[in-house]
Amino acid sequence: MKVLYSTLFIVIADQITKFLVKGGTIPLLNIHVDGMYYGQSINVIGDFFKITFVENPGLAFGIEVGESSKLLLSLFTLFACIGIFYYLYKSRHQRFIIRLALAFILGGAIGNLIDRTLYGVFYDYAPIFYGRVVDFFN
Repeated sequence: MKVLYSTLFIVIADQITKFLVKGGTIPLLNIHVDGMYYGQSINVIGDFFKITFVENPGLAFGIEVGESSKLLLSLFTLFACIGIFYYLYKSRHQRFIIRLALAFILGGAIGNLIDRTLYGVFYDYAPIFYGRVVDFFN
């Protein structure tokens, strides 16, 4: 179950990155971050990797749904997290790389569940290769 440390790392890194992008204050630690304005991009590694502040109030790819669908999606995500955790527990003697991949997926799912619970949206902020795959036909 040591692979769950990677899940914890993903969740913490995800939430710290979102805090830095969105901005906020942690009074207990006397920390204030202004964050980025909506649509702002910061080059991390040239044009190869940028962080762009975009909110996604819908499902994947910005598909809009009603509030009841968001609740169902959140419940599905919660049950999927429980299922992945159970599978990781049961397969703790299987190949490490498979368990690591599932632990990363679990970390991302938990991060999205936190976003939907606390903010009502989840944040897309890293358009890796954006425009590189689609535009190569032009």
